[in-house]
Amino acid sequence: MSRVVTLNMRALVGALAIASLLTPHAAFAARRFWVGGYSGGEWHDTRNWSSLAGSGKAGGASVPTISDVAILHTTNSGNTIRLGKDGAAGGLILSTTFTGALRIGTSSLILGGTGARIGSGYVIVGTGTVLANSGSWTMTGGVFFNTLAGHKMSISGSLIVMGRARFRYSGTLIFNGGVADQRLAFSGSHTATRPDNMTVGKHSFSGIILNNIAGTTSDDLIISGSYLRARTLTITNGNFDLRSEDVPLALSGTLTLANDADATLETDQNITLSGSISTGASARFTMSGGTLKLNGISQNLDVAGDGSSMHTLEIDSNSGAYLTGLALVTSTLTINSSRILAFAANTLYLTGGTITNNGTIRENTGKLVHTGSNIFITNSDYTEDHEVKTGETMYFTVTDTDENINGAAADTLAIDVTLTGGDTEDVTLTETGNATGIFRGSISVTNDTATNNDGTLQTTSDRTATFTFTDAQDAKVISDTAAVTVVAGTSSSNTNSGGGSSRSRGGGGGGGGKAGAAVLAKPTRNQAKPQRRVPVTRRIAKKKLSVAERRAARLQKLKDMKARMDARRAKRLGR
Repeated sequence: MSRVVTLNMRALVGALAIASLLTPHAAFAARRFWVGGYSGGEWHDTRNWSSLAGSGKAGGASVPTISDVAILHTTNSGNTIRLGKDGAAGGLILSTTFTGALRIGTSSLILGGTGARIGSGYVIVGTGTVLANSGSWTMTGGVFFNTLAGHKMSISGSLIVMGRARFRYSGTLIFNGGVADQRLAFSGSHTATRPDNMTVGKHSFSGIILNNIAGTTSDDLIISGSYLRARTLTITNGNFDLRSEDVPLALSGTLTLANDADATLETDQNITLSGSISTGASARFTMSGGTLKLNGISQNLDVAGDGSSMHTLEIDSNSGAYLTGLALVTSTLTINSSRILAFAANTLYLTGGTITNNGTIRENTGKLVHTGSNIFITNSDYTEDHEVKTGETMYFTVTDTDENINGAAADTLAIDVTLTGGDTEDVTLTETGNATGIFRGSISVTNDTATNNDGTLQTTSDRTATFTFTDAQDAKVISDTAAVTVVAGTSSSNTNSGGGSSRSRGGGGGGGGKAGAAVLAKPTRNQAKPQRRVPVTRRIAKKKLSVAERRAARLQKLKDMKARMDARRAKRLGR
């Protein structure tokens, strides 16, 4: 059986069970039926309550207590019931034929394990500080209404809103069960008026707090619906489960996980967040799929909790997103155009992932750990080359997307090129585009006595060239080598390709064979004799250095290299 069919059957069974519970003939240990007509509809007037169902029944029964179920049914449709002081009931039922309203003004209402079942009518919450429900709150119709952000509603069971029910609550929902998993299920309308056609699963909730005290595997709040929207989400205990029913989440405010090993969030769907995210050191925020998209203003990103990870992170924050703790991204980091991700002193790990930066990365003293670098010594076509001759040009390619710091301009990076026992040069590579992460550059190779850092790689004997790149983001060092072969004289070409270059193994002029061979003919009587080639004057050999002088030279070389690296890092930080 497919998962869709399974879910549909589950919904049908659930609906039938709920409908049966909403009928006024269900058996309860103690029931109180509202008959009204006294004290302007005051809840606490005994004349308004009967122990018998049906029209015309006399009041005078006791006011509902935590052991009784209060039932509002068709005989009192149109009435307004007012809770003038704190009240309690084992459960509350508004039948499907009830058209009146229960107004919980400035008082508190405590409901027991039977919970609330609302099929029609209105429940209007005023300034009362507490609405507590030890059971579940189930709505198949009717309206639950509150506009006070400071109000709190506690639910130890599940909150289920379906059919034509309208749940319009501006306060904070607190899920605090202790014996079993809870469920937040929604498929009703959240609009102000009752529409003809329902848009399923687009409820917008206010603040949500998960404080499930079970401390065992029975501490999940399972979310069911097509899209959960809320203002804020705070998890102090329990697992906020978006994964079981594949529900995306959008928060206009903050997402907070307390510093507790029992505070967890699991999802494989998208999360859109306009506020900041903070996880305690012991909490766990786990995204096995989907994208965490930050689209607010000056957002803080802290997912440093034990075992926490993001699948894909997208930065779309105005005024920037700021990494305020260690973070792990397992798949992709995307920074949109004109957006900023600042690291401060923190580290973002993206081992094996990909980076797309069309905005700006500000490293500060933090770093981005990424293992996607590769480097090559190449020819002019930027194809890997294993030998370069004097008189030619040595080309370099570094592919490293975490060095694409400014996605709106071409970045640069520096490399070190050394010859064994010889010359040392710094070469600057330039990104091939604003956001390619591919950097290229070159240096000429000559048959000459070496002079360090003069912009030319020089040698008078065959050597091995080593090209070293130190990743400024994560301090990883990678290198590539090629043979440098000395040839007499100077090549006329530095393209490392074509028939006329010194690299051409078939000789100059386009290849071997008689037709292509250069023939040296004896000059005729009338022709001028060719001038004799002037021998190349040997350079004066360098003075042989003592052991102490060589040691001092090596030490100075290391100091110079460190100074260059410090200068490059300072330049990057200034950018």
